[in-house]
Amino acid sequence: MKSVLKKCLAITAAFCMLFTLAPATAYAENTTDTENGSWTISKSKTATNLDENFTSEITLSLPSAEEELMTDVVFVLDKSTSTDVEDEMIAMLQQLNDQISETNATVKVGIVIFNRNANNVLELTELNDANMDQIVEAIRTDISSGTNTHAGLLAGQAMLDADTAVSANRKYMIFVSDGLTYLFDADVKAINSQQSATGEYGIMAGNDCWGIRHTGEGGDQYVPEDWSAYLADVAAHLDEVQPYIQSYDNMSQDNHIPRGNTELPTTVDVALYKTYTVYQEMVNSGYNCYAVLADSAAAANYPWGQSFMNYLSGNKEVNFSDIQKEIYYLLDAGSTVEDYMGYVKGEYDFDFVNQASSMRLMVGDESYEAVKIEENIYGFKPIGESGEYAFVVEYVPGEGAEEHFVWHINEAVSNFAPVQLTYEVVLTNPSTEPGTYGTYDADGSQGYEGLYTNLSATLYPVDSNGTAGSAEAFAQPTVSYTVEDASEPSDPNDPSEPGKPQDPSAPTTSEDPDDPETGISDTLALWGILFGASAALVTVLSVKRRAGR
Repeated sequence: MKSVLKKCLAITAAFCMLFTLAPATAYAENTTDTENGSWTISKSKTATNLDENFTSEITLSLPSAEEELMTDVVFVLDKSTSTDVEDEMIAMLQQLNDQISETNATVKVGIVIFNRNANNVLELTELNDANMDQIVEAIRTDISSGTNTHAGLLAGQAMLDADTAVSANRKYMIFVSDGLTYLFDADVKAINSQQSATGEYGIMAGNDCWGIRHTGEGGDQYVPEDWSAYLADVAAHLDEVQPYIQSYDNMSQDNHIPRGNTELPTTVDVALYKTYTVYQEMVNSGYNCYAVLADSAAAANYPWGQSFMNYLSGNKEVNFSDIQKEIYYLLDAGSTVEDYMGYVKGEYDFDFVNQASSMRLMVGDESYEAVKIEENIYGFKPIGESGEYAFVVEYVPGEGAEEHFVWHINEAVSNFAPVQLTYEVVLTNPSTEPGTYGTYDADGSQGYEGLYTNLSATLYPVDSNGTAGSAEAFAQPTVSYTVEDASEPSDPNDPSEPGKPQDPSAPTTSEDPDDPETGISDTLALWGILFGASAALVTVLSVKRRAGR
């Protein structure tokens, strides 16, 4: 920190400054990258504009300060979902309900159960004690006949898309299936094939069509080594197979893939391809998607179903306990933030205000004051009587660009109780030259250059499973100040513009002619001027007379 004297001198040197205090708004984005296993955390950084003391108040927020505490959770369930899996889903929702009951958050749950069609058995309904029985009843709904994973995901996607009040990063789709499917599209289509491997010549559309195409590769037991390449091959043949696609409710036995043709995709291949496509569309929309493998009696006969579900999940085992934590928790303990103060050599230098009274922390609606633990280390939110704190700020002094602090996050951060750390920085070397310096941008969303309150702020996240993610940068707010030109004359008739102090050596005139003292002074001055002018005239005339002689 620079000395207080230096700050005072700098403040005194500036003649006048225009400033604005603006409320913090947020700027954040949140996406999911399932292939790379990384994610972007909802976060924001805001700054008030410089005040008369050249001080700005900075707020780091996890999740973003503007994030609406509303979440959608849509289950897309196979008709054959087991009772055990249903119990796990219900337990997850009950835990989630208990966790959010003391917050201002809203969680809505929707249920789609698919057989040959998609059945919206529960539109998005708020998760609370009053609605829990209705949600449980929807999960327990018993439906049979056919399997159309594509239609189920289309219905789940439509349900999430329709709720425009909830941001994409707060939408969750949980797909529960054994991966077996042979129907596709919302209006239920399929492709007939002709059996050729076992001496049968029947026309069919079902799971066994997978084996028809892979007769020489293990039949129904065939599992692709590379699902991406396999699905790309299916996509390459879609135009060729299009003539064989027809309504499942009115299929013509005369319309089928020719017997022995192993090049064209079967009804299973197309169903899997379309299922993958809509699942990926939701991922690309920023929705949080989970593929949960469900056991079924038929699964053992068709191992490609399990393999396909594993492919969708990124070959990660997914369970409802983990999903529940990911819905509720934004970050886990062990996450940190490193924040460096704004500095450009020869232009500007911001200092961290290293005192407890200049910091505070909010967890949801609860406010916590900073407690000085030791020199340059402050704690927030005590944990029991152990002397530990849920959040710790460690200030690291340094010259110029080296000055920073580390925010240690020692407890999980909830999506439903945002954590906000507020602290102060001060501009130590404001200019004294007239002009406006910098442009104010409260949340860094405009991308302005210059007068950054902080060079950088970087989040090093740990997820709810204890896995470290990639470093993520906060936005960079900018501030401004104005130094007025003190040499410009004031308008004495303008009451809003104060007059400048007069030069004590300059002559003055009375504003009150009736004042006897100032009146005498003014009269004497006038007589002095007249006397001087007369003397000058006499001198001129005298010179002329002499010249005329």
